[in-house]
Parts: sequence; structure tokens; C-alpha cells
Amino acid sequence: MINLCQFLGGTGFKVDSRISKNQIALRTNALADTGANGQVFCDTKKAYEAIKYCNATTKRLREPIPVVDYAGRPGKEITHGISLDLELDGVIYPNTFMLITDCGKHDLLVGFQFLAQHGILLDPANKRLIQQVQEGPTSFGRTITVQPPTAEDQTVHQRDADRRDTLMNQQIHKVEIKILQQASPPPSPSPPRPWQRNPIHQTHDSNLWDSYNMMGKELERDGDDGEPKDPGPDEQSEPTRGRNW
Repeated sequence: MINLCQFLGGTGFKVDSRISKNQIALRTNALADTGANGQVFCDTKKAYEAIKYCNATTKRLREPIPVVDYAGRPGKEITHGISLDLELDGVIYPNTFMLITDCGKHDLLVGFQFLAQHGILLDPANKRLIQQVQEGPTSFGRTITVQPPTAEDQTVHQRDADRRDTLMNQQIHKVEIKILQQASPPPSPSPPRPWQRNPIHQTHDSNLWDSYNMMGKELERDGDDGEPKDPGPDEQSEPTRGRNW
């Protein structure tokens, strides 16, 4: 008895790959499929990502291409293609025209015709491609690889945003966050009038000093007529009463 499950399934011959345009790259999982009678096929979702992130454009085919799956069942016709720089195991194939179709679990299907055209051999034991690298003057600038968020990542981010909004509303209701409103500037104080004294600077020492000044002015006014007069007999007999200042 032969168990066919031992011969079916697996991950297939996957290749490390990227697609890029305008120096923006997207990571992809490519399947080297010698049974696909064609060049390179790009999944519809990945083509949408290339349009969104890489600013790539699609091209409508003159005639639609009919598609038949491995079981001989007819599929959706291919009507559009897209030109992208294809990188397989570190080797870049610039301006590779790819047909846009549904590729199932894979982003790219590298067909038999593409492998034969570029002389690419499969090394299943080491899970790698044997490629003929052609040296030339062509040089590529720095490429930025972006990772579009998956549907699961977007769900997690939305949950985090909802949780932050809930906590923010709770803090606002508890007055833990104070919303400061821009207050109008205070009115400028009017200048003091000449006959008004500022009560802020009036202290006990200042009042005492003002009393001394007034007494000195009165003494100067009395001495303007000359030397002070000799006291009379009544004034001499009366003891002098002094004050201790």
C-alpha cells in the first residue's frame, strides 16, 4: 500500500525574491514553477501593492489570455500586465513584464519560459537557483524595501487605537488631562497720576524718613532770617524738652 500523502504537499520550490520600481521594493514569495507555461505571473493583490507603493502602472493586453488550471478547469482571463524589476536570489532582471492573475498562496510564479530564456537551473537539494550573471555597465541605485501591512496587522493597530481613545476619554472625564485655552492678555495698568502715591512702596521706614525731611525743611525755613534768636527769659527758665529720634 502506498500512502500518497508522503508524496504530496510541501512548500514547493520557493525562491527569495523582490519586485521593485522607482527604487521602492516589495518582498515577495516566488515559486519556481516549471509546469507554468509562461514567463512570470504576478498575483493580483501584489500588483495592487506595486501600484500603491511603487507608483507602477499596468498595461492592458491587446487580447485577453485564457487561463486553465492544473486540473484543466478554465479560470479568469488575463487582461493586464505590469513591468517591474525582478530580483531572484540576488540577481536582478530589469523591466520584467509580468501577467497579472490569481496565483493562490504565492506572490509570483516564475514560469518555464522565463527559466529557459535566462538559462536558470533549479537546485532542489540546496533550495537555490543556478543563474548566469551577466556583467555589464548597468548599475542600480539604493532601493528601499517596504513591507505593506497585512489585514491582521491592521486589525491589531485598530484595536490599539480604540484602546487609546477609550483611555483618553476616561482621563478627560477624570480631569487628569487639562485642556488649556488661550487666555486673553491682562489689561495693562494705567500710569500713576502725579498726586497719587504708590501704596506698595509705603512702609514704616519710608514714613519716618518723610517725617524727618518735613522737619528739616521747617528748620531751614526758620533759619532763613539769619542766626537763631536768643531765647527769652521765659524760654530760658523753662527746661528744654527734647525728643529722642
